[in-house]
Amino acid sequence: MKVSAPTHVSKTFSPRQLLEVVQAINSKDEILEIVNLNVEPIQYVCAGHVRSLMALRLVLDTTHATGCNIEDAFEKHAA
Repeated sequence: MKVSAPTHVSKTFSPRQLLEVVQAINSKDEILEIVNLNVEPIQYVCAGHVRSLMALRLVLDTTHATGCNIEDAFEKHAA
């Protein structure tokens, strides 16, 4: 999954927040990692288990679409 500039999620979303989201989703059974920093801080590539990638997509899409913070997006998609 290619994640372009974190600011595409929201103007205040930072590369550090992207790393925090990835680390929060990552688990021993369902790995999620940033595997390539193509053009830091503009383009990132994440790889991992399909469910982890889906969780990342849901959290980032929700944050982008609603303008909510990451914690609220996590809570919405906790399951």
